[in-house]
Amino acid sequence: MQKGSLHDHLFIRGCAIEPLSWDIRLKIAIGAARGLTFLHTLEKKVIYRDFKTYNILLDENYNAKLSNFSLARLGPSSEEASVSTFIAGTFGYIAPEYITTGDLYLKSDVYGFGVVLLELLMGLRVIDPEHPCEEQNLVDWLKPILSQETKLKTII
Repeated sequence: MQKGSLHDHLFIRGCAIEPLSWDIRLKIAIGAARGLTFLHTLEKKVIYRDFKTYNILLDENYNAKLSNFSLARLGPSSEEASVSTFIAGTFGYIAPEYITTGDLYLKSDVYGFGVVLLELLMGLRVIDPEHPCEEQNLVDWLKPILSQETKLKTII
């Protein structure tokens, strides 16, 4: 795709990579959410299973396109049902209940979307060993304050 991946724009610095404005970040988030919604509302639902910044490609107008369906699986017939499968995905983006039980739900993709949304808002990688220990895992670091609006606004 013409503009590369969302990962490139958030985390790779160079003259060929432009920083993303808030309007473009919102546009990308909405586009990626629409792609996920499409997969989840098909007659035979699809669980993407690898929702991450690397797999969100951007066209010349910053329209988000999901890519790399190698881990995708047909989902259950209902939203509450799960598919039992081997655990696959990228560390940091995998829903905790999927890791502990091996049961894959449509909601597992929603967790990955939430992680990408945090990366879009914060401009930080989900896992970054160069940060202090308590900040290396973005979700673990932010989880205690996600429900506290004033603290979240301060961090963003």
